[in-house]
Amino acid sequence: MSPHLQSLLPLWSWLPAFRAVAETEHLPTAAALLGVGPSTLSRSIGLLERELGKPLFRRDGRALALDRDGERLLDALRYAMRAIDDGVQAVRGDGPGARRDLTVTSAGAGTTLWVVPALRQLQQRHPHLQPQLLTRPGERLTADLLRGAVDVAFVERRVAHRGLETRRVGRLPRAVYCGRRHPWYGRRDVPLAELATQEFVAPPGDDPHDGDGWPPGRERRVAWTIDLLRVGVEVCTTEPLLAVLPDALAARRGDALHRLGDEGIVDGELFAAHRRVLRGHRPPGVELADLVAALAADVAAAAGTPGHDEPDATFDDASFPAAAPSPTKV
Repeated sequence: MSPHLQSLLPLWSWLPAFRAVAETEHLPTAAALLGVGPSTLSRSIGLLERELGKPLFRRDGRALALDRDGERLLDALRYAMRAIDDGVQAVRGDGPGARRDLTVTSAGAGTTLWVVPALRQLQQRHPHLQPQLLTRPGERLTADLLRGAVDVAFVERRVAHRGLETRRVGRLPRAVYCGRRHPWYGRRDVPLAELATQEFVAPPGDDPHDGDGWPPGRERRVAWTIDLLRVGVEVCTTEPLLAVLPDALAARRGDALHRLGDEGIVDGELFAAHRRVLRGHRPPGVELADLVAALAADVAAAAGTPGHDEPDATFDDASFPAAAPSPTKV
């Protein structure tokens, strides 16, 4: 027997318990996920720590938080479990009846412009895939990506964590638009100062990354506040209100929307975030990100604007929110 295997045998049955507790930092939640009692789980963690000869958690009453050794073990365990799962999936293959879930989160204009068409292409390549598209990324997105509850996320801000890879896959040029009911329909290259005098439909907040790209620090008159982009497009089309919209999305409305100008408007960006890729492996989530980047590059080339860039370096930031109760993938 391999010395490595021999050294792991005493720990093997306790490792799933450790991962569940480490990712939830809550014994009752972890116990419910594994279908065991909290006392059983607590005993498994105690036996693992005793075998390793050191604690893996910082304990404050009932609160649990990984210490540095616990973080190191969790990183290694995630990597190892992914490698095992990859091997299992490779053996199962794409034969009849084979199904595999692909959980994707995406928000904003990039969802309908690129992510949905790319998902269609991916499923044509891999008919066994069962995509699940969530259009409202949760507050614990980083933790969901790390533990495998989400395979790939398409977001408008970089997700920074040492266990994740984040890259920009597309850029969304924006401008100010109006519909036919607005008296300025037909004007072009309207200065920002003039645009600010008109009433807008806009998302809440004034951060261009969280909002629509209106220049930070510049006042404007917001008549309607709406948190769904597609609703904002509809209101801009049917009401005498201006809106900052992605050019590619506005173009779908034809001459129902008119481009007034883009002075000072901050372009949008779309980033793909997923777990670090194992050597020699290209999971469906990464393949989907490649397809999204290719579609965005085609649109950018046709419009004469910059496309996407290369993968960013991983970030060294070990902190992330505790995971919400949900099934854990490997």
